[in-house]
Amino acid sequence: ATGLVAQAQAAGFRVAVWTFRRESVALCFDSLEAELAAHAAAGVEAVFADHPDVAVRIFTAQTSGQTPSSAGTRVSTGT
Repeated sequence: ATGLVAQAQAAGFRVAVWTFRRESVALCFDSLEAELAAHAAAGVEAVFADHPDVAVRIFTAQTSGQTPSSAGTRVSTGT
């Protein structure tokens, strides 16, 4: 981790990243879940993803201290 997320947040910015897709996982990760988990651990506050259920599960687990497999997969529709 570079600390860039923390620096941006310290300057008053909120950090969002996009677009996470299974077919375009960064080479340094072996899965979409691993890539999302790394961003969640870095403190990213929001993501855009083609698989929102996976993103919600990973970020919910990160913020609640659970393992991703035991976190919920509910997706908010904003309604």
